[in-house]
Amino acid sequence: MVTNGTVINCINLLKMGTTMADEYYLKAWSNYPYYSEEILEPLNYALSYDEEHAPSLCLMARLQMELLKNYKASRHYYECALIADPNYLDTYKYYTLLLIEMGELENAERILKQGEGKVGFSKVLAISTRANILECGGNLKEAIALLKNGKLIATDSKSFEYFNGELSRLKKKVKKHKSKKK
Repeated sequence: MVTNGTVINCINLLKMGTTMADEYYLKAWSNYPYYSEEILEPLNYALSYDEEHAPSLCLMARLQMELLKNYKASRHYYECALIADPNYLDTYKYYTLLLIEMGELENAERILKQGEGKVGFSKVLAISTRANILECGGNLKEAIALLKNGKLIATDSKSFEYFNGELSRLKKKVKKHKSKKK
């Protein structure tokens, strides 16, 4: 049974572990990406309270990458986030996507491997990202084999359907490629 005292104790525990940087980060994150004008100010406040706040650095990198298309700045923020907290998993996820978008597939693979070595890194995410790297590198058959393996480790219907959809898309791509060769 949850009592008012239990709720108050939980709230107090949360406040004790939450820094000002965390609070401003959460304000920025709650607006991302839909209210871009409401992101930058709290994000800058978060970084002014703690310039090594990995979640804020990662979100700033995403803002630079996804909204402003400033890949150089994005890369800088991702690298700072990795230095600040090598265990913040989102950095590996999004930094890998930036490197794929920039065509730096070997670097993307290297960052992905680093992330995979961390506790809590999603195997489903690793497989889907690696398949993306393989596809961008022109290794469609290897990507298909990897996605088939992904279906075997999928533990929920969303992941399973994702792998099915990607398999279907890549198989169509291979089929089109074969028909163009003839």
